[in-house]
Amino acid sequence: MGAGLLLGDAAGLGAHLATRRRWTHDRYFRGWAPTTAPLLRPRLGLAAAASVLRDSGRRGHVARFAASASGGGGDEPGELSEDDSRREREAEMNRRLKEAEEMEELERTAEELQSQAAAEATEESEEEKRERVRRELQKVAQEQAERRATAKQMFDLGQKAYGRGMYGRSIEFLEAALTIIRPSSLLGGEIQIWLAMAYEADRRHKDCIALYKELESSHPMINIRRQAAELRYILEAPKLKISNDEVVTIPQIGSSWDCCIF
Repeated sequence: MGAGLLLGDAAGLGAHLATRRRWTHDRYFRGWAPTTAPLLRPRLGLAAAASVLRDSGRRGHVARFAASASGGGGDEPGELSEDDSRREREAEMNRRLKEAEEMEELERTAEELQSQAAAEATEESEEEKRERVRRELQKVAQEQAERRATAKQMFDLGQKAYGRGMYGRSIEFLEAALTIIRPSSLLGGEIQIWLAMAYEADRRHKDCIALYKELESSHPMINIRRQAAELRYILEAPKLKISNDEVVTIPQIGSSWDCCIF
């Protein structure tokens, strides 16, 4: 899609890219009130938190199927609940954010290629320059898609290793994924959330808290910042002190005569 932008007049490319960037910003970000990330309450442990993160994208489909089959869950059969609608909106917003990131990266590359073409004193015609820039941009777009696919594969392997209790291997996969994808991207933020949980499970508590704080303070995506803050709160929440009066005692059922029965 980004490559097709360069098929027009090269002289108007800069203005077109600026217009495209404004459209992209308005399309994806104007009027967007970020929704709250799924709340992970302090009672949840690491395994429960991982389950919430892993299954958040699947619960909406299950709920829709159940509502459609039973005819309940709303005024009409198959109507989404408020939580399901919120998850659908978050999934759609995440998809649009990823598309916007890819478009902005392609636009920056296109501007760099345009500047290089203008600076080079060659005998190329305008048509030849446009064709050369188009080929370069296609190459960049292909490399970008390959990097994202590789990072996603490493991310999936890290999640699977975490689910099997192989926390050291999970850390290796997740850290390798961050060398491929930009940490400031949405996917990079999701990878770092799982990396922090893997640190905690691998008894690297300080590294876990440090990564959560870094995400809270510097990551550009508000959902990532909020999720990091909630998970850090779970780890740093003070332990409740339970007195002897609050301890539940389960009475023993039976009598002393039970020991005499053979």
